[in-house]
Amino acid sequence: MSMRLGLDRLRKKSSPDTFETKLMFECYEPLQAAIGQFKSELGTGRLDSKLALLAIPNDVLAAITLLCVFHAVCNSQRDLDVRSRQTEATMRHCAMLIGRRCMEECQPGCAEAFQIIEKCRDEQVALPVFPANSPFSVLLAAFRERQENTRNTVTRCTAGVKTLADKDWWDLSRQLTIGCSLIEVALESIPLFVDNQVQLNEHDWDKRTRVIRLSRKGEQWLEQALNSRIEAAQSDGSLTIPMNQPMLCTPLPWSSVDNGGYVSTRANLIKSNGLNFTSTDSDSLKMVASRFEPSRLESHLQAVNSLQETSWKINRRLYDTFVRVWSDRAMRPQLFRPKSGRAPRYEFLAAVKTRIEAVEDLLPYRFYFPFQVDFRGRVYAVPELINNQSDDFTRSLLEFGSAAPVNDESEYWLSIHLANTFGQDKLTFEGRRKWVEENASLIHKFVQQPERELEFWLQADKKWNFLAAAYAWTSVMNGAKETCHPVFVDGRCNGLQHLCALSRDALAGEQVNVIGAHPNDIYGAVAEVMKKMLDHDEDPMAVYWKEVGIDRKLVKKPIMTTPYGVTDSGMRDQIKDVANERNAHPKYEHLRYIVACLKRALKETMPGPEKVKEWLTRTAKEISSSGHPIIWTAPSGFPVIQNYRMPKILRTRSRRFSFNYFRPVTESSTINHSKNAAAIVPNFVHSLDAAHLVAVVNSLVEAGSNHIAVIHDSFGVHPHMVPVMNRIIRERFVEQYSEPVLDNFREEVEALTKLSLPAFTEYGQLEMKQVLSSTYFFS
Repeated sequence: MSMRLGLDRLRKKSSPDTFETKLMFECYEPLQAAIGQFKSELGTGRLDSKLALLAIPNDVLAAITLLCVFHAVCNSQRDLDVRSRQTEATMRHCAMLIGRRCMEECQPGCAEAFQIIEKCRDEQVALPVFPANSPFSVLLAAFRERQENTRNTVTRCTAGVKTLADKDWWDLSRQLTIGCSLIEVALESIPLFVDNQVQLNEHDWDKRTRVIRLSRKGEQWLEQALNSRIEAAQSDGSLTIPMNQPMLCTPLPWSSVDNGGYVSTRANLIKSNGLNFTSTDSDSLKMVASRFEPSRLESHLQAVNSLQETSWKINRRLYDTFVRVWSDRAMRPQLFRPKSGRAPRYEFLAAVKTRIEAVEDLLPYRFYFPFQVDFRGRVYAVPELINNQSDDFTRSLLEFGSAAPVNDESEYWLSIHLANTFGQDKLTFEGRRKWVEENASLIHKFVQQPERELEFWLQADKKWNFLAAAYAWTSVMNGAKETCHPVFVDGRCNGLQHLCALSRDALAGEQVNVIGAHPNDIYGAVAEVMKKMLDHDEDPMAVYWKEVGIDRKLVKKPIMTTPYGVTDSGMRDQIKDVANERNAHPKYEHLRYIVACLKRALKETMPGPEKVKEWLTRTAKEISSSGHPIIWTAPSGFPVIQNYRMPKILRTRSRRFSFNYFRPVTESSTINHSKNAAAIVPNFVHSLDAAHLVAVVNSLVEAGSNHIAVIHDSFGVHPHMVPVMNRIIRERFVEQYSEPVLDNFREEVEALTKLSLPAFTEYGQLEMKQVLSSTYFFS
C-alpha cells in the first residue's frame, strides 16, 4: 500500500526530465510488463512462494525490484580492496531486500482482508470486494483468471490471505525465493544490470559468490541521470530513502537506553546489545535489561547528553570555496578524490553531491547531532550524511555554533592544529610552530584564493580541514577577537597506547608516546627493525622487499590496525596496496613472507602489547569453549556483552541461480568460538578507549567547556580550552589505568561463569604517573 501511494505521487509530481521519470520510462515499464508475463506463466498448480507475487500489483513489484537493486548496487564498496568485495551487492543481499519489502507491502492489509472475506460469507456474497489498492483485490483477480469455479476461487483466496498473514510463512527462505524470482526477471528484461560470480579472496579460489552490478550501459545511464535529478526527489521525497538529519533543536537528553535523541523518531541509545540475536527468550532479555539500567550507564548518559548539547553551524566561507571548486570540472578530480582511486566515479561523486545538497539546507541554522553508542560503548553521531565524525571534506564544513574568545593560547594551538592538518604532526611542537611561521606568507596568500595555490594545497594531508584551519588561523592573526573553529588533538596510535598501559610496557609505551618528552614514531621504529632483519637475510624474498623498500608507509596500516584484530590476510592486503602504488605487484608468497617479518618485528618492538593480546585471546577461547558469552564492565561502568553465534547455512534455488544464505542466529545457535576469540582484543580495546572518552567529556564539561567534538581517539574544543583538555586527557588516562583493569576483567568473568582463569602476570615497569608529563601522548 505504501509503495502504491508513492507511485501515485510520483506520477502526479514528476516532470518529464527528472531522475524518477527516466527510471519509470526506461526501466520501470519494461520490467512491469516482464513481471506480468512471468506471473501469467505461473499456472494453476501449487503456488507456494509465488503467492506473494500474485498479491502485489505488477507496477509495485517493478518499483520494489528497481529501488532495492539500485540501492544495493550504489551502496556497494566493491573496488576498495579485495576483502571488501564481501560488501558488494550480492544476490543474497538484493533478494533479501526485495523479499522483505514485499512482505511489508502484503502484511498490513491481511487482517482487514480476512474480515471482508468473513463478512461476505455471513452475507452469502459470492465474491468479496476488496479496496481498489488492496493486494488482495489483485490476488482474487489472479485466482479468477486461473479457474472458473467461484467457490474454489474464494477458498483459495481465503487460504492465500491466511498464508500471507502468517509471519512464520515469511521466513528468510521465502523472502529470498521471492526476491530471487524478481531479480531474474529484471536481469532478463532490462539492460542496466548484469550478474556474475566473483572470488571473495584471491587466495580462496574456490570461494565464489554471485553479485549484481551495473552494466556499462547502466553506469552511463546513472551518471546522466545524476546530472539532472535532485529537484523532484527533494521536493516530494518520492522514491528516496529516508536519512537521519541533524536537529534544529537540542536533542532530547537520554534518560534510559530507549528514551532520548530525536523528538519524534524512536531510537535506541545502544545500536546493538551485543547479543547478535534476532530473537531471544524472556530470561535473556531480562538479564540484558538488568545490565543496562540507567544507574549503571550514568557516566555514558551524561557524556552523550553533553555531546548532543554542542551546537554546530556551517562554515560559510569554506562552503563557498567548496561549491566553487566542485563546479570547476578541471579542479574537481584533484580535490574530490576517494581514498582509493579505484572506487567507481559515480558512487563517490554522488556521495559528495548529496552532502552539498544536505549542507545547503543547513546554511541558515545552528544545529545539533543526536548520538548513540555501540555495544562496546563507542560514541557515534546518528545523522549519516553530515556529522563531525565524517570524512575530511564533510568535517571541514562544520564549526562550533558559538564563538569563544581568543586569548594568548588560541593562536599557538591554532598554529599547531594548522600544521597537523597539513601533515607536519611528526614534528615537535616547536617544529610545527616554526613550519607555520616559515610558510605564513604563503598561507595568507593561499586563503585569499585557494585555487591559485593548488600545488601547495595538494600537498596537505587533510586538504579541506587544512583550508578550514588556515581560514581560522589567518583570521586570528589579522586581529579577530573570537573564533568558532574547533582544535583537535589525536592519540598517537591510540589502540597500542591502551595495550601499553594494560601491560605496563615502558619500552613500547615510549614508542607510542604514552611516556617521554619527544615525539616518537612507532611505524618508523618497526620499519627500521624489519630493515635490520632483511639485511642479514639472503633469501630471494628478502632481496625482493629490500628492492621494494621497507619504510613507515608500508607498515603503517598493519601496525595501526594491530590492536583491532587485523588478520594476516588483512595485513597482506594492506601491504599489497602500498606495494602496488610502487608498481611492485607482490605475489602471495612475497606478502606472506613480509607479514611474518612484520609480526616478528612487532614482538620485538612491542612485547607487552603482544603478550596482552595473546592472554586475552586464550582467555576468550576458554570462556567460549565453556559455552558462556563474554561479559565485562568497562571502567566507565558500561556493560559489554560479546556473544557471537554460528548462523545456520541453508541453500535456496530458483530457475537460474542457487546460493547459500544464513538463517539468523538465536540463543540456541552454536557459539562461534573462533569469532569470539578473534574479536576479544578489538572489542576490549574499544571498550577501554570509549571509557576514556566518556571520562574526558564529563571532565571537560565540569571544567566549563560547552562545545566538545569527539572522534573516538580525537578530541576537539575551542582553541583557548586546549591546555585544559590536554591536562584532562592525561589525568583520566592515568586514573583509568591506576586500576587493575585485566584483573577486574578476569574476576568479573569468573564470577559470571564459575570458571577458574589464569591471571595476566607479565607486567612491565611503566609508571602510569609519567603519562602526566608526556607532551606528545595526545598531540
